[in-house]
Amino acid sequence: MSYGSANRYSPASRGNSSAPRRASNRSMNTVKTNKGGKLRVSSKTQLVDPPKGFHWMLEGGRYFLMRGEFKSHPGAVRKAKFKLADHG
Repeated sequence: MSYGSANRYSPASRGNSSAPRRASNRSMNTVKTNKGGKLRVSSKTQLVDPPKGFHWMLEGGRYFLMRGEFKSHPGAVRKAKFKLADHG
């Protein structure tokens, strides 16, 4: 039995509708851009307190909120430092 280039296990034999889909680069981007124009990021920063009952965690250059009051542990910070931006 010869399968040739398209056998029952290859996506080519199943047609376009059931072929495995690859994620496009656009869908993998978690940062949204302002479609009306780009944001203008300044060198100014703003320190932000967490909401009551939470504290900030810094991991990989990003801030996350964690439940519970601030207690010193790896990654915990008292205030998050954000850059200020303006519409372009």
